[in-house]
Amino acid sequence: MESQNRVQVRVDHDVCVGSGTCAMVDPDHFELVDGKAHARRGAVEETEELADAVLDCPVQAILSARA
Repeated sequence: MESQNRVQVRVDHDVCVGSGTCAMVDPDHFELVDGKAHARRGAVEETEELADAVLDCPVQAILSARA
């Protein structure tokens, strides 16, 4: 049975300023590559850390939706 708490995560690289907040808050799901944030995986389990990273992004460059 598939989990009900999966979300699709992506970073809008046109908006991202590379602050690194997401990678600091949730290193399991985000990393900085060439000065921009990247989601390590697309569809992931929704966690408190992931929700915090989305909310803490200073330019709202992280997009998430139910998978």
